[in-house]
Amino acid sequence: GAFFDEEQVSEAIFEALSEAAEKSGASPRRVYIGVPGEFVALVNRPVSVTLDRVRRVVDADVDYLVKKGADISEEGYVLIGSSAICYSVDTSEKLFFDVRGMNAGRVSATVSYMLAETSFTSLAESAAKRAGFKEVNFIAAPWAECVAMFEREQRDAAYVLIDVGYLSSSVAVGRGEGLQELKSFSMGGGHVA
Repeated sequence: GAFFDEEQVSEAIFEALSEAAEKSGASPRRVYIGVPGEFVALVNRPVSVTLDRVRRVVDADVDYLVKKGADISEEGYVLIGSSAICYSVDTSEKLFFDVRGMNAGRVSATVSYMLAETSFTSLAESAAKRAGFKEVNFIAAPWAECVAMFEREQRDAAYVLIDVGYLSSSVAVGRGEGLQELKSFSMGGGHVA
């Protein structure tokens, strides 16, 4: 993705965050900034871990599994999020969307790793810090929309979310807690006469 005028975007982010902090009446500490689809890259990869024995899968096992595949080094990108599309365990041939509490000796998953262009994160982080925020976090906006729009049961099967913006649009295909595909393009409602 690219901005027409980076300085203008930086100033707009600064002003919006400054106003939000002022209206909240609290000193700004932490902010979450949604990264538009045009600035997000998606890497899906299979990851698996062998547990110390066949036992009940706990949160720490799932966290370790997701982190294990996060060694992604893409020039010009930073990892901003990760979430599993689906899991499998060695004690069943089915696919699951959560394996916590199940008995297994090996857990596997297809995990979505969401990356943001550093050109976007640097610009937004700088503006947020100027506005007084100490901690700046980023979230892939298409992923957040999918998780917010669809109930957990609806995400068991693949689904599509299309976000048509003014100048750009994104098409996300999701399943479980992750994204299977994400395509963005510079065409939106502002291009329609």
